[in-house]
Amino acid sequence: MAELKLPVKVETLHLNGDYTGFDFQCRTNPPWGIFMDKLTALEKSDMTDADGTLDRLYDILESVAVGWNFVDEKGKAIPFSRKGFRQVPLDLLHITIKHAREAIEKVPLESKPV
Repeated sequence: MAELKLPVKVETLHLNGDYTGFDFQCRTNPPWGIFMDKLTALEKSDMTDADGTLDRLYDILESVAVGWNFVDEKGKAIPFSRKGFRQVPLDLLHITIKHAREAIEKVPLESKPV
């Protein structure tokens, strides 16, 4: 009998507008509890603590992100890491999180008759 493993579903999100050509790979089936724990931590955080808030945003992104092809204003690749995350412009970060959320929420629930 084959060993069962939870599939990891990934979607590449193609950004547009000012960020046409930027892609972000997102897991569309992250473990719900982990995702919610990180979201709750963000909601309870002191939003005046910019570093703490960015760390919590990264924690959320880390639970769904698989990779990106983001570059800086000189065309140099932004590493897909906590350090790289701090180099991403705030508007790009916002767009990325918004698109990831939409991708996760649109995954259809499949059911089969019993």
